Order: sequence, then structure tokens, then C-alpha cells
Amino acid sequence: MAILYAHPESGHTCKVALALELAGIPPATLDPAREWLFWEANRIGISLPNLRHYLRFDDSPAPPAGVLDWLRGRLQSDLQRLEKELSGNTWLLRAAPSVADIACFAYLCYDDIGLDLGAFPGLRGWMSWLRALPRWRPPHDLLARPA
Repeated sequence: MAILYAHPESGHTCKVALALELAGIPPATLDPAREWLFWEANRIGISLPNLRHYLRFDDSPAPPAGVLDWLRGRLQSDLQRLEKELSGNTWLLRAAPSVADIACFAYLCYDDIGLDLGAFPGLRGWMSWLRALPRWRPPHDLLARPA
């Protein structure tokens, strides 16, 4: 296992490197996997959870003018990017499901804000294939408190 330098400002980079190595990602796919993880953190990981928060959980007055429109626009751009990548491909790294697929799919598992994915057939197929993986469980099931 590689020894990672734990610089306080490079925590995310170190975690990503460690996760990719522990997951057994083949060296040829390390860079694409890393790119998708950073895309997830800086694109769909901002647009969808923040939009969901405002629409589902925020009891405060409405956000500043334009915030919801900006989040919706950014989310549409993110969905279009995934659609473009998945059109004609089953997985983001092509050969098999990977940490990149799981990371990007995680935000889309919550279907409680009425996302219209009708214009994204590749994305819908990808989501179906991920849900069909052995041992897949909806996040609500995984995060449920034991009885």
C-alpha cells in the first residue's frame, strides 16, 4: 500500500487516493476515476443536494432571488454531462461499475423532489443497472435506524 502524505490541506486528495487503491481500481483507470470523483464533489455534489435541501428541508424564508434557478440550471447541466458520458456506455469507467458510478449515483437515489429524467435515457438506464447490482439497497434502507 502506498504511504500517503497527510498534509492538512490535501485531505480530500489523500482520501481519494487511498479509496481508489483499497478498491482495487486498475492503474489504467485511476486518473479517470479520480476525475469523476472530483467532478462529483464539485458539480452534482453541489447542485442536487443543495437544491434538495432548499426544496425539502429548509424552513427559513425563501433563498435569495435566483438561487433556486441557478441550482436547477446547474443540475440540468450536470445531468446533461452524465447523459453525454453514458450514451452508448453502461458505466462511467466503461468496463465495470466503479466508485465513480456509485459516487455520482448516490445523489440521484433520492427521488423526492420530482426530478424529470425523461430527456435522459442513458442516465435512466445507468440508474437501473446500478439498482440491479447484487446487494444494492436504497439509501433509506441503508441509513435506517435498527428497530
